[in-house]
Amino acid sequence: MKQRVNYAPKKFAPRPEGPEYRVISNFASLLRSAREKKGMTQEDFAKFIRERESILAKWEAGTVTPGIDVAKRIGKQLGLSLIELEEVSTVSSGSTQKANEPTVGDFVKVRQRK
Repeated sequence: MKQRVNYAPKKFAPRPEGPEYRVISNFASLLRSAREKKGMTQEDFAKFIRERESILAKWEAGTVTPGIDVAKRIGKQLGLSLIELEEVSTVSSGSTQKANEPTVGDFVKVRQRK
């Protein structure tokens, strides 16, 4: 008789503080041009960067974007920068509303429970 295994839900690690990166927007075209400059087929190039040919085809078509770690590794192998620093906009905690303008709270009546 098989025993059931109860898996605990995954707990995600908090995002590290510091700069955030993203894959560049023209990743697909740069990857394809790098492969063509080397004179390689998709199959040979996939072996060179140690990825599956089907994934490489999707990257070159632009239907799938690799993760940051994969893009960094491929960039090192090709001598290209395939990631960029993402601009993070911070939301200010201060109010952008003028002091004399009414807010939603001015119109809401709070009922007290008995």
